[in-house]
Amino acid sequence: MPEDLWKIRQRKKMSVADLSAKSGVPALSIQEYELGQVAIRAADLPKLAKALYVEEWDIKLLSEPIPTSRPRRPSRPRPSASPPRARKEKGSKKERRPPGPITEGQKVYLDRLLTKLDLSREDFEAKLGRSVESLTQEEAREQLKLLQEQVRERNQRARETQIAHILELGKKLEMDRPALEAEAGKPLTELSRREASRLLRDLQERLTAKQAATPKRKRAHLPEAVDEFEFNYLARQQEEGATLVFTLFDGSVFSGQIVGFSPYSITIREPGGDEVTLQKLAIAYYRRATGQGGE
Repeated sequence: MPEDLWKIRQRKKMSVADLSAKSGVPALSIQEYELGQVAIRAADLPKLAKALYVEEWDIKLLSEPIPTSRPRRPSRPRPSASPPRARKEKGSKKERRPPGPITEGQKVYLDRLLTKLDLSREDFEAKLGRSVESLTQEEAREQLKLLQEQVRERNQRARETQIAHILELGKKLEMDRPALEAEAGKPLTELSRREASRLLRDLQERLTAKQAATPKRKRAHLPEAVDEFEFNYLARQQEEGATLVFTLFDGSVFSGQIVGFSPYSITIREPGGDEVTLQKLAIAYYRRATGQGGE
C-alpha cells in the first residue's frame, strides 16, 4: 500500500535535508508534501522515489500530516467552592468544506499509471462511468490507490521463462496448453509468479512419479568386460593357430592367423606369408574360418 512521504523518509533514516540533497527537490517543497499541504508534483515524484529507492506508486500523492506529540500539562486542582465553568455555546458548528476537484498532479500520475496498464483515459472513464475531470481529490486518491495495486499485481505476473518451463513439463506429461490452463484455472499469461511456481512444483512431482513408475531398460550384462572378453578370445585363436576372416567397413576382406594384437590393432599372417596390421576401428566384424570349429 502507498505510504506517506514522511513515513518512507523516516524508515530510510533520512532527514529532510538529506532527501532534498539526494533528490534535488527543495526542502521547503518536501516539508509542504509531508504536511499534506499540497500533493506531490508530477515532476518531483520520480525524483523522490529514486532517492528513496522505492517505486512511484509506493508514495502517497497527498500525505497525512506528521503527528505531533505534545507533553500534557498537569491539570491544576480547582477550588471545590468554585462552580464549574459553563462552556460557551457557539452559534453553529463550522461546516466542513466540500472536497476540491482533482488536481493537475493527480491527473498526470493517473495517466502514467494508465499507460503502465495499457489503458487509455477513454477506456478508464468508460469503466468508471464518469469523466476524470468530475472526480474530487478524495475520489481521485482512491482511484489512484486501486490503479497502484493493479500495477503492482501486474509487475508480479509470471515470467516468460516460467511459462516456457510449464509448457515443457506439460509436453513431457502429454498435456497441451489448454489442459495446463484448465489445471491452473486461468490463462498461463495471467498467472502470478507464486502461482506459476506452485504449478511448476506440481508438474515436476508428477513427472518424477511417472518416471519412477516407468520400467527402465536394462542393458545386457557381460560376465567379463568387453576388452577382456576379446583378449581371451583372440589369445585362444592365436594359440590354436586358427585362421580368422576379417571384414572391414569398406568391404575389404582379409584372412590369416593371428601374429599379435593390442587394444587398437590386430596383426595377421596371410596364407602367402605377408603380415598385415588391421586397425580395430576399421573392422566391421571378424569370424573364425569355416572348417575350424566355426566360431
